Parts: sequence; C-alpha cells; structure tokens
Amino acid sequence: MVTPETSREPCPDRILDDIGGAFGMCIAGGSVFHFIRGMYNSPAGARLSGSAEYVRMNAQSEEF
Repeated sequence: MVTPETSREPCPDRILDDIGGAFGMCIAGGSVFHFIRGMYNSPAGARLSGSAEYVRMNAQSEEF
C-alpha cells in the first residue's frame, strides 16, 4: 500500500496546483484529439492543413 505524499503544501495552494495541472493536460489532450480527428476527416492531399484547421475550429469548445 502506498502512503500519501505529505511533503507538499497545505490545501489552498495544493488544490490550485492540481487544478492547473489537470487543465494543462486537458488542453494538450484535446488538441491532440482534434488534430487526429481532423487528419482522419480531411482529404488525402490536405491532411496536415486540414487537421490544423480542425484544431483551430474546435479549440474554443474545450475552454470552460
């Protein structure tokens, strides 16, 4: 069984740090997801530009 890490800061700062890390992972993961989805849905000659455009179009849908 693993013991929890107790050397970190107490509550308010720790919660904000954890939320910031989760938000960053969500932004990065969402961008990768939309890039791959855009690549899949683009025609053969324009996969890179189509996937970048798809990320730009759907970037606002990931924000809170």
